[in-house]
Amino acid sequence: MRPLALKKMPGVGPRTCEVLENMGVNTIGALADLPLSTMLAKFGPSGYGLQRAASGICESQVVLESLPKSISRETTFEEDLADWKQITRILIYLAERAAHNLREHHMECRCVTLKVRYADFDTHTFACTLPEATCLDGEVIGVLHELIPKARARRARVRLIGVALTSLRYNQHQLALFGRPGALKWERVLESVDQIRERHGFELIRLGRSISLGKKVNLSTPSLSR
Repeated sequence: MRPLALKKMPGVGPRTCEVLENMGVNTIGALADLPLSTMLAKFGPSGYGLQRAASGICESQVVLESLPKSISRETTFEEDLADWKQITRILIYLAERAAHNLREHHMECRCVTLKVRYADFDTHTFACTLPEATCLDGEVIGVLHELIPKARARRARVRLIGVALTSLRYNQHQLALFGRPGALKWERVLESVDQIRERHGFELIRLGRSISLGKKVNLSTPSLSR
């Protein structure tokens, strides 16, 4: 890591990088070589962590694989939108992506949250807890349709939209769907759909409402970053 630029190191933002460069420190190795007293005097307690990170020192336990505590998808519009028909189409697409990722982890959720940031940057979330956990697109989207009127109550343009799936549990959907033949049927359908997506890409099969966005959906980050 020593020859790498400072900006390559997590925890070193533009302002910290600027301060260090003004001190003549331009690489991770040069940061590691600074006296600890200098780092503490310049950055306070955080200077200790920065220098340890630059030296490759970390006492955190190594976890080879961990399950997510939430799965979310969101996107910021290039221009603030007031057309809720279009906003809903995009939201459905994000829900499809989130539910697909949920199944990839063999998980299901109990809580669905709609996130809305309006043009004035005021941000609100609207959540609903399901009676039973699910991994099905239709059930997630059904909840979102119940939450959308709450978001529309404020007559303002929308800057960002997102959906989050929380209260996750792992690999228990067989028990949850027992006695729900309709849900079990859809789970089997989506299992086949996901297998096709794995081979040919997610965009090949989508719900009708999101297909109207076009064959290839291009949304700004961080729509698929989490």
